[in-house]
Amino acid sequence: MKASRVKGLRPGTRLGGAAQRIAKQRVADLLAFDEAVRDPANVRELHDLRIAAKRLRYTLEVLGTVLGPAAGVVENEARALQDLLGEVHDCDVLAPRLEAELAKLAAEDAKAVAALAEGDPDATARVLREAPGRTMRHDVQALSVGVAARRAVLYARFLERWDELIAGGALTALTAPA
Repeated sequence: MKASRVKGLRPGTRLGGAAQRIAKQRVADLLAFDEAVRDPANVRELHDLRIAAKRLRYTLEVLGTVLGPAAGVVENEARALQDLLGEVHDCDVLAPRLEAELAKLAAEDAKAVAALAEGDPDATARVLREAPGRTMRHDVQALSVGVAARRAVLYARFLERWDELIAGGALTALTAPA
């Protein structure tokens, strides 16, 4: 995701005015994701929001003293959002890998069970317990369930924090004209 251009910055612009414009644009970039991130399936948008939060946080780390006390509050919230969304993203990256591993293990076990059945289709149910990857498949499946549950909890925590940030006055205080 590319950062939005900050309009109105010119040589000679006073630091306070420039900081205000930059912060206002970074907040607008953040808020532009509001509708999309309300759907937990929008993995890309959640990741892009994390990047937007990082940009806002870095802006506030550099210019916060010029922007007043709201900058510190928003900087902390941006950091918290960034951390939460980073953990959500980790789950989003891990889940498909686990699914692929589970599919690979299932295919390997299907071949092994077929060999154990020695050509008797009725024997497959009987020899299924002898599948060499059975324990590993169950473990990977349990890990997959755990990752999905962790993601759901983290996403709910993110959404709660996101709603609090939007409803609170810090963003408005940060972007209000001085």
